[in-house]
Amino acid sequence: MRIYQKGDGFEVSSIAVFKEKETNLPVKERFTLSVVKNNGQYYVDQLKHQ
Repeated sequence: MRIYQKGDGFEVSSIAVFKEKETNLPVKERFTLSVVKNNGQYYVDQLKHQ
């Protein structure tokens, strides 16, 4: 996982590992999240699956 500051928020780039139900083989998927600050809390503004 990598986190980059972007204005008042952050951009998080990560790889999630899922397992196939039938074969139990790992599958890697890349995700990017845009996280913004709102009223003192951080929220995911956008989720990208690449």
